[in-house]
Amino acid sequence: MRTMTNTVSLGWLYATLVIAAGCDSPNTPTYFPAMGPLGLEAGQMGVAEATATFPIPFRAPSDTERKILADESARLKFTMPWLRQDKIGVSVQYTLRNLADKSGTARITVNGSSEFANYDVAAQRMAIAAMALPQQQQDEIVIPALIQPAPLRFEAGEVVSGVIREDDFAEAALDLDAIGRWMARPASVLINRSEVNPIGMEKVPQGLIVPALFRVYLTLTASVPMRIEFTVRVRDGKDQLLAGDAVEFKPTPQAIAYMRGT
Repeated sequence: MRTMTNTVSLGWLYATLVIAAGCDSPNTPTYFPAMGPLGLEAGQMGVAEATATFPIPFRAPSDTERKILADESARLKFTMPWLRQDKIGVSVQYTLRNLADKSGTARITVNGSSEFANYDVAAQRMAIAAMALPQQQQDEIVIPALIQPAPLRFEAGEVVSGVIREDDFAEAALDLDAIGRWMARPASVLINRSEVNPIGMEKVPQGLIVPALFRVYLTLTASVPMRIEFTVRVRDGKDQLLAGDAVEFKPTPQAIAYMRGT
């Protein structure tokens, strides 16, 4: 079995069942298992795609915490997020199986939402379809994902395990906030790692507190039947995961619309 440590992603509908709790320190992770594996069957054109939505269950802030956020926002001149990327670590552990008796390719991509912005590729595709553009023009439009690794090639029956790392989710959260709140061009920020090439980040304020992703969209595209199993791992540095009778945090982030020429 191959083991991958590069960026890759996966998905289906999840349970909010926690199989390893105890966030008594920022480095103690909580694991959220999938309700079942995501299975893909090849489509008519030889490629199949499936997307799952995973809302990470966080608690809403108390009145006192809301007051602190408002005061900090006024002081810093930008809206402070309740869920901070520097306090929350998200990663995904997965196993992907080629169910076919022939080789094939697979790509696992990640998108998501912060409390301020929602980057949903499926919704953007629907918006493009509604533009009544000629089919050829629609086919030429490529919407990049927040996390988009190169495709993997699988031999018949091969099994691959891997991880989508915390640093990839951190970069995705920064890119999403740059696009959603600071008008960065997606084509600029999504093809560059910000620590290597900060192009597109010119309007992002110095000292910005980046909002973490609270909802993850996981898409698997495969050329032959594939099945994926996975677990979402969350490090909660501020005791913000939902527990007990706390109220769940359910923000309504603004959708990122497809922008031509971006």
